[in-house]
Amino acid sequence: MEGGTCLGLVARTVGNDIVPLVMPFIEENITKPDWRQREGATYAFGSILEGPSPNQLTPLVNVALNFMLTALTKDPSNHVKDTTTWTLGSQIRYPIW
Repeated sequence: MEGGTCLGLVARTVGNDIVPLVMPFIEENITKPDWRQREGATYAFGSILEGPSPNQLTPLVNVALNFMLTALTKDPSNHVKDTTTWTLGSQIRYPIW
């Protein structure tokens, strides 16, 4: 949780520059068999959404939305489902979807 909070603060500070730093981690871990890695990747994605510009995030969100909806309904881990819900829900305040 603390790491995600820190990541979110850094994203708000550096904006678009966070995307190329965090996306390799997300892409590498989002489909791993271990639920902790999938949850970490999902949490990292949700944590950076308030920093970069909508133009920078729109292509990523377009890909992520289908993946998130699938994870929300089919991931075997409730932790991943909860974090996915948080990621989707956080956009009520900062809509880019």
